[in-house]
Amino acid sequence: MRCTRRSLSPSPPPSRRRGEIRRLPAGRRPPAGRNPLLRPPPRGARAASPPVAGDRRIPPAPARGSEDGRRGGGGGGGRGEWEPRVGVRLRPRHHRAGVGGHGAAVHAVENGLKTAIIEGDVVGGTCVNRGCVPSKALLAVSGRMRELHDEHHLKSLGLKVSSPGYDRQGVADHANNLVSNIRSNLTNSMKALGVDILTGVGTVVGTQKVRYGKVGLPDKEITARDIIIATGSVPFVPNGIEIDGKTVFTSDHALKLEWVPDWIAIVGSGYIGLEFSDVYTALGSEVTFVEALDQLMPGFDPEIGKLAQRILINPRKIDYHTGVFAKKDGKPVLIELIDAKTKEPKDTLEVDAALIATGRAPFTKGLGLENINVVTQRGFVPVDERMRVMDANGNLVPHLYCIGDANGKLMLAHAASAQGISVVEQLCGRIMF
Repeated sequence: MRCTRRSLSPSPPPSRRRGEIRRLPAGRRPPAGRNPLLRPPPRGARAASPPVAGDRRIPPAPARGSEDGRRGGGGGGGRGEWEPRVGVRLRPRHHRAGVGGHGAAVHAVENGLKTAIIEGDVVGGTCVNRGCVPSKALLAVSGRMRELHDEHHLKSLGLKVSSPGYDRQGVADHANNLVSNIRSNLTNSMKALGVDILTGVGTVVGTQKVRYGKVGLPDKEITARDIIIATGSVPFVPNGIEIDGKTVFTSDHALKLEWVPDWIAIVGSGYIGLEFSDVYTALGSEVTFVEALDQLMPGFDPEIGKLAQRILINPRKIDYHTGVFAKKDGKPVLIELIDAKTKEPKDTLEVDAALIATGRAPFTKGLGLENINVVTQRGFVPVDERMRVMDANGNLVPHLYCIGDANGKLMLAHAASAQGISVVEQLCGRIMF
């Protein structure tokens, strides 16, 4: 899915070429909370009526200070109907605070919408805590280690380095500290803008109601005008493999770098497996890839795959088996290789550890989607082109959206953020598609 920003006017002005950035005249500044690249609806445009069953239009948000925009206003009942921290029914509610939820929340408060996030884990989601940030921190270490081991290059610079080494705990702390700092910055930025962060596991109990709470404590129920599901994804583990978090683990465990095995099998040769092969070989491990398809890095562009294999695999202590499934069989770690076509046993590997890097799956279990007649597709929440959730009959669920990895359109952090911003634009009456 490609998120683009389109004006509501029929065509761009003649003086502006397609793709050209719209700039403000010199000396002018955009109003506070407004994105200068987004064009507001035409003056005098007629407001859309409230949505009815099957209606695919998006109504504009009420003006700040209007009757519907005041605490307890609109839609029946007095102040006691709404949870005190929420107050107004015309407020988007974001479920989890990953990159998508954070981007949507910040954009919402910048546009004058009272916003809250329900977070059952830690702010930052996969990208900050278990993905992009810690993995790139480890890759920075692996890059420095390779430089220190490149005696020929160092000698050409007149440098002498004897027996370079590393402190495993120090490397792990480097990644953890970076994650902690960024997570703290995200949390503080949202609090400073006035975003309420509600801690607990959330469940959708209606199109405008969410129940959340912690284990051992009574649940709370809140009501909001709009709900955005942004629960992200978790590592996918194939059948036949049992995770113990010690010798057989996923990327979530590997990023903690609790130990560096002498020989590790990496099941899956996508970008996650490739990154960890770089880290482990730089720290002294031997790596064996186990790939179910007929070639390494099957999801890569062919030319990029060839280049990656020539630079990142062939010169290093890495071997591989393709066209085979992995099945854990015994300890310490016995991996039975099964031919992907004939399903017959082919070989056995006895390694010190196995990293399961077979992709990611949407984290949508336990969301209560059955309460609103929504059926996931391979775990993904079905949505239309505007991220609006669709029920089992193909009808739109009013006031409910889903962004990021949970909808499966494009499992990238920046895509989640762009989708979240596009939803907020719709809530503000600016349709971006």
